[in-house]
Amino acid sequence: MSSQCVKDCCCPRTACKNHGRCCDCVAKHRGEGTMPFCMFPENEGDYSYEGFYRYLHKRFGEQDALRSTNS
Repeated sequence: MSSQCVKDCCCPRTACKNHGRCCDCVAKHRGEGTMPFCMFPENEGDYSYEGFYRYLHKRFGEQDALRSTNS
């Protein structure tokens, strides 16, 4: 699978052969069980799916708890 390049790729790894090639980058990360930087920039160095879920829970879990107590 080969994809077209995007001009404004936010990934800091500019030397990567998939830099700016979104489809190729996502396919590579999916095969590794990790998230690309553009989908998860606030990762604190952990690109794993588990790290993404922890981040979402930390960010939104507290809001859900507050929402359910105010109902």
